[in-house]
Amino acid sequence: MNWRSHLVVLLGVLIIRCRAKKPCDAVMWSEPGAVLAGGTIGIFCRCNSSMVRSQDLSIVNWLNYTVETQPVDEFTIMFKKENVDMHFQVHWYCRYQKTEVSKYRVTIVPLIHIEELKCHFQPNETGLSCDFSEEGYAKYGGEKNYFLSVNQIPRDPCLKKIRSTTIQCPILPLNRTTNQYKLRIDMEYKGYNQTKEFQLGFKQVLAPEWPTGRLHISLDHTIHLWWSGTDYSAQNLEWRVWFLPRNPKIQKHFIQRKVRFSAVPMMKIYQLTSPSYAYQTYKMIISRRYPFWDSPWSSDIETPEFLDELEFKGPSFTYYAITERGKTATILSNNSALFQNWDAAEPSKVTVWSQNSKGRSLKSSDLQVPILTNSIGHQPRNLWYHQDNQTITWLPPIDQGDLIGYTVSWCSVSINSLQICDDHELIQFKVLEESQHQFQFKGSMVLPNVAVAANYIYSTSGGMQWISPRWMGHQEYIRTSELPLYIVFAVVALLVPMYFLFRKLRRMTQIEVDIPDILFKSMEPTRDPKSNPYIETVVLGNFPPKAVIDIAKQSTGTHVEPDPQVERNPYLRMDEMVP
Repeated sequence: MNWRSHLVVLLGVLIIRCRAKKPCDAVMWSEPGAVLAGGTIGIFCRCNSSMVRSQDLSIVNWLNYTVETQPVDEFTIMFKKENVDMHFQVHWYCRYQKTEVSKYRVTIVPLIHIEELKCHFQPNETGLSCDFSEEGYAKYGGEKNYFLSVNQIPRDPCLKKIRSTTIQCPILPLNRTTNQYKLRIDMEYKGYNQTKEFQLGFKQVLAPEWPTGRLHISLDHTIHLWWSGTDYSAQNLEWRVWFLPRNPKIQKHFIQRKVRFSAVPMMKIYQLTSPSYAYQTYKMIISRRYPFWDSPWSSDIETPEFLDELEFKGPSFTYYAITERGKTATILSNNSALFQNWDAAEPSKVTVWSQNSKGRSLKSSDLQVPILTNSIGHQPRNLWYHQDNQTITWLPPIDQGDLIGYTVSWCSVSINSLQICDDHELIQFKVLEESQHQFQFKGSMVLPNVAVAANYIYSTSGGMQWISPRWMGHQEYIRTSELPLYIVFAVVALLVPMYFLFRKLRRMTQIEVDIPDILFKSMEPTRDPKSNPYIETVVLGNFPPKAVIDIAKQSTGTHVEPDPQVERNPYLRMDEMVP
């Protein structure tokens, strides 16, 4: 039998198997058709054939695991599962002996799960609107229908946002405000109607409205938001403000705090603190709520355009610093300046202006600098940053009289080598008690600049002692950068024999050797110098030394002039305190 005969036989077998009928017409179903999470379900398989009995049937899951079943009649079996959860297998198969005859998919209805319920009642409106988030297993599966009812009024349907889990319910008309709001949310899915009830107080649904007049913004040391009109309740509110910078290098700035309210006739003014970044303009996104922790936030408003750059720092922005004696500073960055050759024995006053393309600012800031001759005694000692646990440690200053504590500051390293801190980010700080000589950071400080300053009650601080990868010395940045101990021992082992060898060489340099002069004289030629003159060969050593110098010793009259070194004076650094 050749290969063609084998191929014909194989094709015949495949045709016969394809035309073969299943042993029975099997059907699978479940009761109930969809099961609520936590309920009980029965999965059935029936094979209608006089040749098939229930003991020939089995039910398996998609992992090919056969579950325990019980006969219902001579053609039907059932698998029962109580307390069905959302992890229950949904794909099931019925088999006659080892042949699959039917399959079925179970539908599980999740329990209603409402999160982040927020309801808003505007004082000038007569309706309540709500939205919430569809969380948990409720957000899976098919579309569900939600309905909202308030204070037993007829319910209205809610709609789901596109590509979101947020459900929005329309404004429900209310004739009057009440102290309590009873909310009922219904979820309908696969024949099940689930209900969840909430009860909210008046403070939890009341949101302040925005004025109908135009919002004006002016800027000085603070940001003033003001508008005209008397339809707004005059009280302090909690504000949530996003500052969106135009400079892409600066991240968004967020504040949330209670804002002081200024009462002006026929005008409402709120004051906000401006972020302390140089040469920067912002848009603002603002929302507010009444000063209760569970009150809802109002809708967001956004300033229509960026503030004028010339009002808010502007192009060619820099600083100018000068002392009362006319000494000017070198501006290192937008938060630091350097005075060269500072006289530490004299007090002084430093004045700082900002300036841009239009000129110098109208206002300035003053810094009183005391006598700094005793600054070293008021500085923390032996600063050390431990990378293994992100902790900085130090020793108290030499002068501990009137010492009341320490201030730890840290900032990101700037790309500019002249800057101490990156002026695109705020300098953070923490004030500690006198007894604390270490501070642990919450996260890993990758290449940080960290400083510690000692605080005194009746005298001045010695300044900030910095640790940084750029300033290495006794104040090591990372302890793990030390050489391993075995390398130290190896170096010591090499230095000991080198020391004795060096001493031996020094003694050998003092030995004088007398060599006969004849060894250094040339042989006279045998030929007549007139007929065949020759060039005399000079041998090294023909010229006797004029003196013998002991190179191991130096004359007492010899004087080595040291290299001049410019004494480095500490410089003053001006940082803006971060609120």
